Amino acid sequence: IMGRTLYELEAAGVDFRVFDIEGGAKPNAIPRNAVVSIAVKSADKAKAVNVISAFLDGIKNEIKVNEPGFVYRIADLATPA
Repeated sequence: IMGRTLYELEAAGVDFRVFDIEGGAKPNAIPRNAVVSIAVKSADKAKAVNVISAFLDGIKNEIKVNEPGFVYRIADLATPA
């Protein structure tokens, strides 16, 4: 899901950079939980949030029967000085 989300951002033309990615404790398993931190230009922030929200809302609806606890969070991180 994380990879597909990043693909959707790229396909929408959002200029972003991945600067941190976490997920899973074993190299041979699909992680149950994952976190990705991306940097987005201020001008692309609203577009990025809209693309991510629309895509993940669709995923949430698609998997709601098998994964009723699926959640995602979009957070604004502090900008380095």
